[in-house]
Amino acid sequence: MRRLARRGLARAARPPITAWPKRRAVEAAVPPQQRDRGAVFLTALGGGGLAVVSAAAAYTYTTSSEPIDVDAHPRCGCCARVERFDALAETYDDEIGVDELVMGLPLLRRWLLRRARGDVLEVACGTGRNLELYPAAVTSIVATDASDAMVRVTAAKAATLGDGRISVRRAAVETVAGAYDTVVDTFGLCSVDDPVAALQAMAGAVRPGGEVLLLEHGRAHYAWLNRLLDRHAAQHLLRWGCSWNRDYVRVIEQAGLEVVSLRRFHLGTTVLAVVRAPPPGASCACACGK
Repeated sequence: MRRLARRGLARAARPPITAWPKRRAVEAAVPPQQRDRGAVFLTALGGGGLAVVSAAAAYTYTTSSEPIDVDAHPRCGCCARVERFDALAETYDDEIGVDELVMGLPLLRRWLLRRARGDVLEVACGTGRNLELYPAAVTSIVATDASDAMVRVTAAKAATLGDGRISVRRAAVETVAGAYDTVVDTFGLCSVDDPVAALQAMAGAVRPGGEVLLLEHGRAHYAWLNRLLDRHAAQHLLRWGCSWNRDYVRVIEQAGLEVVSLRRFHLGTTVLAVVRAPPPGASCACACGK
């Protein structure tokens, strides 16, 4: 009883949490950019851990199954993809929202888009999940998508935001043109049949000195996970109109673009890259030898 009484008195003697300013002062002293980076790291690490557990379980299951023929690079044609996006548009945000949050993708989107400047073209905008994330340094935003239904959802969001910088129009990635300071593509190269041609079209729409900002999901660092992606590529393409097992490091090389920065998350399956067209007269870094 004496021990319990002493413990109760000790607890009563502690100052309330609101009287402890030290932690708040330390947090306030950390610049916002560092806090963002820390949040990105921790969330990406948590998402990576979840991916490890899920992929390991799936790998255990698939390796215990009988071998089957796998088409690692199925094609369905861009028209079929657009039909799939039209069907998904109204429920898309609800279906992927939790997954994106767990994987830390909203933070990766925000981290990437802080680099956007001037006149921006966003291709494959989908349901407009980036619209609220553009910084003040952006003067105009043209959001495009090949799906009429996706464009309608994005236009409704833009109207709700009341951001006069935003305009929305229908356009396929491969047909983009113009002169922009920044071109943005988040998870769009998986949804075209020719990602190299699409990326070259993006680079062609950038003014000299401008950049293409990419956030994509594709092949991993590990062969066992790539086998899993390849095994289910056809089913995923049919369900989402998305080829989830492409090598985007290779795609950037084949497009002949210069890499400004490139980071990979979630066992290498998520690629965050800043690229740009090489300066005039520079030799192409890709395998084409031009």
